[in-house]
Amino acid sequence: MTKIVKILVGLLTLSPLGIGAAILRLFLPMVEMRNTSAATNPPKGGNDAQVEAVLGMIPMTLLATGILMAVAFGVLVFYLINVYKSPTLSEQAKALWMVGLLFSHLVFPCSVLVMLAYFCLHVWPDNPPKGRAVTETSG
Repeated sequence: MTKIVKILVGLLTLSPLGIGAAILRLFLPMVEMRNTSAATNPPKGGNDAQVEAVLGMIPMTLLATGILMAVAFGVLVFYLINVYKSPTLSEQAKALWMVGLLFSHLVFPCSVLVMLAYFCLHVWPDNPPKGRAVTETSG
């Protein structure tokens, strides 16, 4: 893999953080607008402009969320294929990385951290470390 492709993969790995921040940037003004209008002007049925503004932001929020999900899923698929085809990882290491990637992606919001760890250890270096099988020694 060339350095340009590696940089692109690294940026795509971090992109869910940026897209997530963009979603918050779109969503928080809606909440703030609702809270300030409710505190200063109790609704009497005349908040049509504010309701239209909030409703107008919903498609952008949904679009940003869809893009976030597509990018995150695409990056996850890339990493799963990379782990499966990696000649430097043992079968046990492949299984651990795959379970770690899937578990963190499906259950926890820390999937970017796991993907970033794999990127730093196995994608970015020109000579990634060899994943050794864990064996028990007696004696």
